[in-house]
Parts: sequence; structure tokens; C-alpha cells
Amino acid sequence: MVRWGNLVYRNLYCGESVELFRSRIRLLEVVAHRAWVEVNGRRAWLSVARRSPDTVLGGVRLFLADTRPLAELEAALPRSPHRLLHGDALVGIAPAGEPLLDPERFEFPIAPIEGFRWTAEEDTGIFSLTSTHGSYPGVDIDLSEVARSRPWAVAAEESQVAAVFEVGERTRFAYLALESREDPGIFLIYGGLNRHTVRVKPGQRVQRGEPLAEVQTRTYWPRLFLTVWTGERPPQSQEELHLGVLNAFPALWELAHGPSPTPRRWFSGLFPFERFRFFGGNRRRLHAYTPVTGYGWLLGDWNPLQRLEGSMQYEWRQSLLLERRMYRWLPSPLENPEREYRFRIAVGSPGRYWVQVIVGDRRTPTSQRVRVGEAEWGPVSLPQGRFLWSPRLPVSVEGEFLDVQIAFGNELPAAIGELVFYRSCRDGFEPKGEDS
Repeated sequence: MVRWGNLVYRNLYCGESVELFRSRIRLLEVVAHRAWVEVNGRRAWLSVARRSPDTVLGGVRLFLADTRPLAELEAALPRSPHRLLHGDALVGIAPAGEPLLDPERFEFPIAPIEGFRWTAEEDTGIFSLTSTHGSYPGVDIDLSEVARSRPWAVAAEESQVAAVFEVGERTRFAYLALESREDPGIFLIYGGLNRHTVRVKPGQRVQRGEPLAEVQTRTYWPRLFLTVWTGERPPQSQEELHLGVLNAFPALWELAHGPSPTPRRWFSGLFPFERFRFFGGNRRRLHAYTPVTGYGWLLGDWNPLQRLEGSMQYEWRQSLLLERRMYRWLPSPLENPEREYRFRIAVGSPGRYWVQVIVGDRRTPTSQRVRVGEAEWGPVSLPQGRFLWSPRLPVSVEGEFLDVQIAFGNELPAAIGELVFYRSCRDGFEPKGEDS
């Protein structure tokens, strides 16, 4: 059992129960990335909290930190970050009515900056399988839009500096490891810092909100890398970093946005897919739908990673390939049992919307059919290197969601490069980019 703030992490086997915070929590079933949990007689399905907040159930706040099927999928990879999982599921639990991390003791690890809002749209989130080495051991917080303000990393709580690393002989980056004073054995690992601006040294005691270092902005993608880690001492290498990773996204999200943040909704948007991280803050839009971002792919239990496979080739203009099989380099590749993919957007209000997509791929011939509501376009087959815009497709949204369906061919994959949508509220209205 691991404690951090008001949070308790507990490994559970199916059928096992535990008494915490005057509540009885029981793990009933685990399927892929989901778990069926019972608290004081009330039951709910939870998904691994990669980009989702916690759930209040039967007198406690809880979230699913990890599952056995997800860990087994990456077991053969050299840097799998699922080493804290010893049961069928790892669950984060806190008392209802209390913050996961008390704001009197904790602070978001970036100093306040005018215009900054963490959206959690970065592809490099906790447990995102971004390479053949293993999934990502933390979160990246995009700072590209406020890079000119020279953002600073600050201590999230009262801590002691356990280690200061400089990566490489000629690097401009530094990493810090801070050990919690209240919860010994919990370390916050900060990365992507400007090594010339580090203000602390090993053994130094720092207070909540104390400046640590400036985030390195002279790089192709300015961001703060953050990992919540547990162990007897801080990690000494990339390999060790993967041994003690705690999934703490719900706690960090609450620090950034306060209790019960409003789910994100969109009236219009211009969504590029698979763009090089230098262009657009690493928003590749590969992840499953979550209310935190307000968009994403609807992926079933066949995809425990809850993420589509992106290209390892970073180019200025490339597309997201949609094919039946993906992650072929895993011991057990993933296979979509359907002939299509569905991209969901939480809209700001019901009404008439217009949707337009660009299809095709630079490297691969493609075949695709696009459907939005009752409107359909295709099938369209394109040779390698050919791109084509669809016509504007109208759709009447009566509920909360706008779904775009993209079907692939028998032999060829589909590919989407961009998606444009906007609510039709007056003649001549055109999208002007992302809307909050």
C-alpha cells in the first residue's frame, strides 16, 4: 500500500475486498483496461485513468491506476512502467468530500502564467505506448504557447531535493527528484528543465511553490515532464524510472483545475492528426474519447491501450492510418473487430454542424468512406502521396456528441489528415481554429 496526500494506492485481486475510509471496496472483475468495482453495495465500471478524473462511489473517491491485462500486454517490452502492479488491478482511493491532494499542502508544479491552461491533449500521457521500448512513464505538460513567458517549475509540496541530473554532456536539460517530506518514499521527478537556471541542490529543503528551475524553451517542443514515483531512493537511470511509476493523473488534473472541473465541449475546431510535436504541442489525437479533452476515438475492449498506433516517421504533413491490425510488434497485436473507426466530439450545444475531412497518406495507398449522421462520402481510393478534401457534410446533432465514422477498405487502410467542424449559426460562418 502506497500513500500520497489523501490518496491510498491498493493492489487488489478479483474477489478481494478491503476496508478503507469506513467503506468496503471490492474488486469484482477486470476486463482489458476496465474494472468492475463495488463500494458499499454500489457498483461501477472504471477505466484506467490515463486522461480521466476520479469517480465518487459509495462514500469514497477512486480511480483505476492499472490493470493486469494492460501490464501483460507490455510485459515483454524492456521499459514497461507497470511494475507496481501486483494484483489484478491497482486502485487509487481517497475519502469522499476531501481533495485527492490538499491545496493547503500541494500546488500545481508550474508557476502561474497568464494564458496558460493545461488541456491534457499531449500524446505523451501516462501509459501512452509511444515506442517499442514501453509506454510513457509520466505526463508531459505542453508549454509551447507560453514559451515566451519563460515558465518556471515549482515545488508541488514541501520536499527535500533528492537528486539533480544533467542528461548528456552537451545537453541543455536537467532533471530533478524531490522527495515528499510528509510521505517519504514518494518522489516527484521533474524533467525538461533548463540546467543553467536550476536553483536547488541535493539535500536542500524546499517549500510548496518555491521556484526550482526554468523550463527549457529553446527546444523543438517546450514542456514539463512530470512523474510521480515511489521507491527507497530516486531513480538513477531511464531503466529505473520505469520501476516505480504511479498513475496520478486525477490528482494532478484536480490540482490544475480544482474540484469537479467542467468537461470540455466544442462549438468548432480544426483538428490535425499525426502532426510532428514541434507543430501543435504534440496533439496527435490518437487517444480514446475522454470528457477531459472533449474528443477522441471510441475504442472497445479489443484495444486495452486506448490509443491508436501512430507513425514513427515524423513529417510536416502526414496522416493517421486506420487499419484493422495495429501494434504488430507486440507479442499479441491488436485487431479491430469492426470495419470502421469512430471519432467522437462533445459539442457545445445541439444544432446543425458542418464537417469536412482530408483523407489520403504520403506513403501508402488508401481507401476510405466517411459518414456523419445521414451524410456519407465515398468510398474514395487514393494512390500513395495523394490527398483529397471531402465536401462539407451536414449533420443535425440532437444530443451531446458529434460522431465521425471512417471505414477502411478490404485491402487498404483508411487515412485521415485533418478534421474541420463548426456549428452553423449564420450564413458565411467559417471555423477559425480550436475553441475552448
